[in-house]
Amino acid sequence: MAFQEASSEGASLLPVQRSNNGCEVDHQKGNHRRPKEHNKYLLIPAVCAASAGLLVCIASAWQQRGPGSRQGSLLPSVPSAPHYWNDEMVYKWEEFLLSTNHPKNSGFDLSEAAKVSLLAPVSSQPLATRAAVDKSKKSPLLYFNESIAFSRLDPIGDDFFRYQSGWEAQITQSLCAVATTAAMLNSLRDVGKDFVLPLDPVYVPFPWATQSNILDADDGLHGACVASALGGRSNAGAVRHIGLGTGTLPGFANCFLEPNGYHATGYHAGSGTQQTGKTELKQVVVDALRDPSSRVLLNYDRGGIGQGPMGHGHWSPLGAYHEETDSFLVMDVAKYKHPMVWVPWDDLWGGAATIDTCSTMVAPADGAPSIDWTKRSFAEIAKAIQSICLPGNRGFVVVSKTTT
Repeated sequence: MAFQEASSEGASLLPVQRSNNGCEVDHQKGNHRRPKEHNKYLLIPAVCAASAGLLVCIASAWQQRGPGSRQGSLLPSVPSAPHYWNDEMVYKWEEFLLSTNHPKNSGFDLSEAAKVSLLAPVSSQPLATRAAVDKSKKSPLLYFNESIAFSRLDPIGDDFFRYQSGWEAQITQSLCAVATTAAMLNSLRDVGKDFVLPLDPVYVPFPWATQSNILDADDGLHGACVASALGGRSNAGAVRHIGLGTGTLPGFANCFLEPNGYHATGYHAGSGTQQTGKTELKQVVVDALRDPSSRVLLNYDRGGIGQGPMGHGHWSPLGAYHEETDSFLVMDVAKYKHPMVWVPWDDLWGGAATIDTCSTMVAPADGAPSIDWTKRSFAEIAKAIQSICLPGNRGFVVVSKTTT
């Protein structure tokens, strides 16, 4: 596969790869990779033996909690932790989807892809490398490795500043939607003293939304709602592999928003009867970004905004609108890979008005077997998820206050 880098003035980026409704993959070996199974329990004790302070505290807390405890985003996974695909497996899944889906057809065509296997060799695939983009090439994208990018910020009104204390990188390759939701929730914690955030065991007694504790919520306030929003608790496994779409994320976010007097509304970008048009949707987004108590989340295809080839879905919060350049600030939750970037509306629309093969997750049919994500054949997995996935356009989720 040929890798293509985003062309942006002054940007230094990794090549972008493809995804379904999840997130892009960093295919560079060793980058953002969890420890191998047989080593992960040795890492913290080994490091702490040569260090002191915070690392010792973390190791001690982990040991006291035991292997059966629920983990927060800072601690290593445990034997009972849910299965996930690493970056190489997600990369292959994305290539599979591209080979089986016509660009204008959101259905699955398995005719040519039945032979694709998770065990196919990856040695022949080119690795991503971090290379400087030619500054002589002009691009409407303005990244935050250029000082001029900061000059577009409004120091008083932009959501960018409200996100700073709770905007974390996605912890797996498919959790961009969950990371975006957690960042949004944390950005609202100072809007009023009564805003209730979930509690991650790592940070008790301090309220803090993490990707782990909102996806795996099992408390009385949020647990049943999250399971219902995902179409059943078993679908949480699908989220860890293929992410969330614009049709599902609002309901998921509302499990945490509605008890606080907020509501998330999804807008599918497009010209169809179930979608919102370009001009109308832009006004909705701009109005929300100008309201200190509202937030906007973007679901887009990176290729549509000019960050590489088409076919790789992603989520990130929008942090600001700059009227003079008609550009929007995308606060990328793949922070290890891309800087924040100002994107003109036409390009933002080009990324949002794209097809997602699993925009909405629904409950599996009665008696349907659970999806085995360890299967060797992508064709089998793709066929299985048709029962829980409805295609639709990507778009925006607007969070607004419903009570005064």
